[in-house]
Amino acid sequence: MRPANFLPALLLAPLTSAWGTLGHRTVALLSTRYLLPQTAKWVRDLLGSESIAAASTWADGYAHSKDGKFSAPWHYIDSKDNPPHTCGVNYSRDCKKDRGCIVAALVNMTGRVADERLSRNERGMALKFIIHFVGDIHQPLHTEDLLRGGNGIHVTFDGRKDNLHSVWDTAIPEKYVGGDTMQDATTWSNNLHTEIETGKFKDPSIKQAWSACLDPTTPQKCALVWATESNRWMCDYVLPQDYPEGFEGSELGGDYYDGAAPIVDELIAQAGWRLAGYLNAILAGETGLPIGTQSDGFWDQTGSDHGRERPGREERQGREERPGRGDREPRAPPRGPKKLMGQIGGWWGNLRAAEL
Repeated sequence: MRPANFLPALLLAPLTSAWGTLGHRTVALLSTRYLLPQTAKWVRDLLGSESIAAASTWADGYAHSKDGKFSAPWHYIDSKDNPPHTCGVNYSRDCKKDRGCIVAALVNMTGRVADERLSRNERGMALKFIIHFVGDIHQPLHTEDLLRGGNGIHVTFDGRKDNLHSVWDTAIPEKYVGGDTMQDATTWSNNLHTEIETGKFKDPSIKQAWSACLDPTTPQKCALVWATESNRWMCDYVLPQDYPEGFEGSELGGDYYDGAAPIVDELIAQAGWRLAGYLNAILAGETGLPIGTQSDGFWDQTGSDHGRERPGREERQGREERPGRGDREPRAPPRGPKKLMGQIGGWWGNLRAAEL
């Protein structure tokens, strides 16, 4: 049971939805292209009749509910850095022990989804949190404290008044894709799969960089890696170098959007890739991710033909190739949830008691 002193902080916490419905569905659908068959079955079993696309947005609705308000702070980590001049995430500084944060939540939900002593419903809930939080942690403003993660930075987008957080959550993705329906998410996920296999993300060095930390036995380390990478965009693009001069009230639907759209495209692709590898590693002890080879999807939860290649989206802006991080570490032997719990059980129990 959570302590009563959680409530004041939670009532003041901003209930935000990183990437909106479109982004979260796209991350989840893209991940199904890289799930191992046994992982796909495991996910199906835990979700029951609920599709992975529907499950991807469940955590936002839960955070807005009476019973789930306590989970609102789990969707972000408030980095006390100084963008755009210095960026970085520090767990002990930025994750509040009295309410938790997205890094602590991923640690705890990794432990719960692997704990076969829990009921299927409890483990299914943990899985839905993981699906959602892997998306959230790849939204730069969910790793930032400045003016409530950009909610207090007022701007306009294509003439409509908005805030910076909402612009990154929904306005940029929806303009880029052309809508926010399930079909739009399916099309975007298909296009990203094509880009990963044969397009702008096909270089093995890119995939190796995305796969550098997918070990569920070190979930805090990996979640911090993901959060730090997302947070870096606060200095590299989200805030201009002369911020705050002239930024408040500025129009972001033109040149700013043109530069942001390919960043969002990459972050969604990265999140979907990592979600698949992380879930595979929890169940099978290996990421199962292909480096430099094509693969077909194992699971279709939307009725669309995930096995059929669709043309990739034309790049709207050039992209510099990032240097590779070297070969991946050797794969761990398959362990499955029961063995995984043996490795992470001790510190998971301590974190659960302290932070949840």
